[in-house]
Amino acid sequence: SPSEFSSLVLVPCFSILSPSCKLITPVVSVFLCEMHMPRVFVTRRIPDFGLEMMAPHCDLEVWPEILPPSPEVLRDKVKDCDGLVSLLTDKIDAQLMDAAPNLRIISNFAVGVNNVDLLAATQRGIPVGNTPGVLTEATADIAM
Repeated sequence: SPSEFSSLVLVPCFSILSPSCKLITPVVSVFLCEMHMPRVFVTRRIPDFGLEMMAPHCDLEVWPEILPPSPEVLRDKVKDCDGLVSLLTDKIDAQLMDAAPNLRIISNFAVGVNNVDLLAATQRGIPVGNTPGVLTEATADIAM
């Protein structure tokens, strides 16, 4: 019910896949934030606009390094997280999801979701989102 949630966070330009791996909406992913501040780990710095939208509603941690976290470090970082924002180079598999029993949403800052085990996410009821239009402007700039 709506009273169970303290806020609704919309992450711009994200789409979300249903547990059956079908596209639900091409515009936004939704974090339903319960009364506690959900913990969200971002595997690399993404554009400030996305971080600024999430920060007031979540206990947000952004990986500070240029290179991605190792699989072992990533598993450790997500173990208590409700949400994960990953990039295409991050392997999001069943082992990682098993290490994060509170994980409720995965948003992949990439056009595809080839790095995410969609079957494992579906089996755990974890929706997976991506950013299908993230490269549209950059591709148009290069073409011009």
